[in-house]
Amino acid sequence: MTVYTRSADGLLSYALVTSPTDPLNASTDKDPVVGRLNITVGRDVTAAAYCRKITVKIPIGAGAAELTTVNTDDIKQSVTGGTAPDQGNGWTATATAEGNKRVFTFTPGRAPQFTGQWAVTLVISQIPINKVVGKPVIEVIEESSPTNGNFTAKTTTIVVDKAPPGFLFRNLRPSKIMVPNGDPVTLTWEVQNARCTMYWDDQPGADVSKEPRWTSPALHNTTAFMLQAVSAEDASFIHTLTTAVTVDKPDLEIRNLEIGGIAKIMAGGVVHSLTVTMKEPKTMQFSTDGMIFGNSNKGHELEFAVRRSAGSYTLNFGKGEYFCFPVPQDADVVVKTSPMGGSGPYPSSTFFFVPFGFGGPI
Repeated sequence: MTVYTRSADGLLSYALVTSPTDPLNASTDKDPVVGRLNITVGRDVTAAAYCRKITVKIPIGAGAAELTTVNTDDIKQSVTGGTAPDQGNGWTATATAEGNKRVFTFTPGRAPQFTGQWAVTLVISQIPINKVVGKPVIEVIEESSPTNGNFTAKTTTIVVDKAPPGFLFRNLRPSKIMVPNGDPVTLTWEVQNARCTMYWDDQPGADVSKEPRWTSPALHNTTAFMLQAVSAEDASFIHTLTTAVTVDKPDLEIRNLEIGGIAKIMAGGVVHSLTVTMKEPKTMQFSTDGMIFGNSNKGHELEFAVRRSAGSYTLNFGKGEYFCFPVPQDADVVVKTSPMGGSGPYPSSTFFFVPFGFGGPI
């Protein structure tokens, strides 16, 4: 699972992927874990920004709030991408110890302009993960500017999960992404050392720990599913996955009908079709919590920026990739294609919104 984040005042966006597992596992004496952080910078920016330097600080120690006990050159750093003249003309990567932090500095040959059409990945590898489950916080400090001057430091924090040893939870998949009205769907996933509960509609949740396979009841409306895994080793560690299945010719359940010149239909379970073109970003708001799902199958990537006062995040989906993610009611959702623009005609991409309550796009 990719972790997307940006700070309130930061100009750049960040996407974190960990390996060899996601989330990382804490080490044991018998099974030491050597981890890697890939931090992709600048894939989603709302406005062009120049960058003079990026610094990453990792907490060092043996506890839950630290990632590793090592603060030496045994940890390696490098950069993928950024070799083109307009993308930094090559980046250098150095590291040093500063108290209880390992500090990595990534510097371009010259300040590039991030436009959202390209990205660079900061790689920190050969990290011996410590033995305590927790959620270390790393700092990413960008020296950026909307112009090629007056650079200022802006800090973004990213949480890196350290799961209990042996914890694995990934690949939640429906047997079909669309079923006829009245048919069930079978969901499968991969899991180790965890207890799982399936949630859907307004149901209280079903224990699905016996095997990584579950068949739903008959579906009459497009349905969002949330699968929650609780570590068998440490009940405080919880991880969730989501997906959704559409229903062909769904039931229409009318709850309120208000007529005052305009008829308003408040319907639960309805799928709302949404479209974005390559011309410009599209901003959406919704009158209820729900889920967005679809497939970026039009030969270009899709980027969703979910912005809210409680925190923002960005999701990037490659060509032909299926996606499904929750959207809170208080969010502004900005979607755009990549690449974007041109002189037209503008190809479009369609995706869907499933309301959890009664409502839809505003």
